[in-house]
Amino acid sequence: MNENKNEISKNEKRIICFVRHGKTIENLKNRIQGRKDFPLSDFGKEDAILTASYLKENDPNWDIIYCSPLTRAKETAAIIASKIKYKKEIVIEEGFIERDFGVSEGMPADDKTFVKVLDDSWEGLEKKADLQKRVKGTLLRILNETNYNKIMIVT
Repeated sequence: MNENKNEISKNEKRIICFVRHGKTIENLKNRIQGRKDFPLSDFGKEDAILTASYLKENDPNWDIIYCSPLTRAKETAAIIASKIKYKKEIVIEEGFIERDFGVSEGMPADDKTFVKVLDDSWEGLEKKADLQKRVKGTLLRILNETNYNKIMIVT
């Protein structure tokens, strides 16, 4: 590790794979979910199976799998873990939870909504800078406190 715990040494070779959860019914309705907790739709389960099949064929060996505490991420991680025969615990990591979209959660994901998301103006919206700080801090903590070389993060 670098002396500065905010920066990982460039000499360290680690692989970090971010996997987006499969689709939920709300995704299919084109609605903002944020932290509202929805399970995968049947289509989302198929998405997760396709991702898992790809990983099984091309890159099945992972030191650790982390995931968001939301059901859709946990289901996606479990499908992948099963298919690649990952036998360890999937670690639930609060720092990888979806962005809090405040009052816009449940609203249609249209141009009007996205303009207000992009300019951080929805009431209760987690600001971009705060989101970035949270995710970066979580990732740096994991990298600094563990020696995993291949890390999968499902969020």
